[in-house]
Amino acid sequence: LAITIAIVSNSLSFIQQRSEFINRDPGFELDGILRFWITQDRSRGDIDNTIEEDLRFLNSLPSVEAAVAMNGLPMGGMGGTSGYATAPTMDVEGEQVNSLAASTMQVTEGWLEALGATLVQGNDFAFDDYQRFRQEDAPSSSPIIVTEDVAQKLFPDQNPIGQSLYLGELVTFTVVGVIENMFGHMLYWETPYQTVIIPKMDLYGATQYLIRTNDPNEELALTDIAEELRAINDTRIVGDEKTMSTVARDSYGGDYAMITLLSIVVVLLIGVNALGVVGLTSFWISQRRKQIGIRRALGASRSAIVRYFLLENIMLVSGAVVIGGIAAISASIYMVRAYGFEPLPWFYIPAAALAVLLITLGAAIFPVNRASRISPVEAVAGR
Repeated sequence: LAITIAIVSNSLSFIQQRSEFINRDPGFELDGILRFWITQDRSRGDIDNTIEEDLRFLNSLPSVEAAVAMNGLPMGGMGGTSGYATAPTMDVEGEQVNSLAASTMQVTEGWLEALGATLVQGNDFAFDDYQRFRQEDAPSSSPIIVTEDVAQKLFPDQNPIGQSLYLGELVTFTVVGVIENMFGHMLYWETPYQTVIIPKMDLYGATQYLIRTNDPNEELALTDIAEELRAINDTRIVGDEKTMSTVARDSYGGDYAMITLLSIVVVLLIGVNALGVVGLTSFWISQRRKQIGIRRALGASRSAIVRYFLLENIMLVSGAVVIGGIAAISASIYMVRAYGFEPLPWFYIPAAALAVLLITLGAAIFPVNRASRISPVEAVAGR
């Protein structure tokens, strides 16, 4: 029982932490977004022309509200990371230079509507800001939109609109807008909301489309649009199509698996302990049949017999709570130091103890009730 309380309390705490982690606000509307991965056969076509034709086709569909090509996928683990600073070099005399690493999303026109992100300051990109380029023709300047997290860290106590950011001495960015905190491509960063949006897209030969659909049946829309894309152009591959909700579930796959595993462990541990209590209580009763019969013959009521054995179980669990609580705290301290886990909140120990107590008392009810029905004559006679 003590080991069960130690394991259950830590498991419940970890399940709660993972659940909170999964339920964080991504900063955009997951529902209604479809994702398609596009790879161009360079010997048969040009990725720039393909993107242009595909987006024109997608935006003409009645079920599509907005379609965008993106290098980088929020929550998807795919994307680039760049270092941004408030000066070209870090050794500007007499000036504090702030810098950070941010997930970088390169987008085409329509990204704000496709993602459902919220602009809180400044403006969206102008039509002329959007550009698709090959690596050798990379622009040296660009407007940029940042999340609130990036704006607060790089420009504390300042208006970020109109401020400059630098990618070393190579590229200069001008902040034109700020959006609500939105996940970048790396969910497991300590700062997942450090995200920047750039209207310049590097043509790698592959990209992905994000489509916001008004079709309530997302899975059907996903299949239909994928088939239509394949039908209009066979020079590029359309694959790995998913709803954005599926992308999110896949990204949190390890967390969901851990929650499921720990939940099974908790249920099994408590179940095994409940069976153990039934067996132990039945053994106690079989060893004390004569004692029970004598007490019944002396006038003890059935309820008194029930209370006696339930009190024994309560005392057993109480001792286990003390030992299990010490073990739970010790295990938590070790995991905090060794793996950086969050400390075990104190209330999980009494919560686990209460759950174990109620279940063990419930498990003991059947054999205890049977004990209270023992006939004094049969018990004293040894039958």
